[in-house]
Amino acid sequence: MSPANPRPAEMVSVVILHEGAIADTVAGLHAVADLEFPADRLEVVLVEVGTLSGNQRRLRTAAPAATVVSLEHDPGRAEAFNRAAGACTGTSIA
Repeated sequence: MSPANPRPAEMVSVVILHEGAIADTVAGLHAVADLEFPADRLEVVLVEVGTLSGNQRRLRTAAPAATVVSLEHDPGRAEAFNRAAGACTGTSIA
């Protein structure tokens, strides 16, 4: 594409499903934050399935800008990701 018509920057949504191991989920959130990708083009969507309130605080502290999808009961991985996809605003979902 020519410099006169630059392609608009695309937003990328990263979905992280928290399934119980809080340390693993926090590590994943930190890994996404450490990516060499423009932060203004990266959206984190965190899916919490039946997360205890203390763990919710830890997750939200690890990713304060994340969009949180809270599910009271486990609908299964595919449905959890589908619900997260509905909350994504990016043109690409990872």
